[in-house]
Amino acid sequence: MRRIGVIGHMHVNPDNRELFELLMERDEVKFLFPKKWRGSFKEKYEDSDGFDKIKLPFMKNSYIPIFRSSENYDILWI
Repeated sequence: MRRIGVIGHMHVNPDNRELFELLMERDEVKFLFPKKWRGSFKEKYEDSDGFDKIKLPFMKNSYIPIFRSSENYDILWI
């Protein structure tokens, strides 16, 4: 069994949901959210336990996630 971390906004996309359901049948999947995020469609996330991020300039809603430990996951889906 693989441990897969998925950045939460990937799950918002309906095209991805079927794939996540298939993955969850065989693997341990955890959805991760940034402390604060606002998407292109005005969706908002807030999670006080979420990860920090570095915003990328000149690219709307783009960032690099910062995790305290990379050993928690075998695969990280950004």
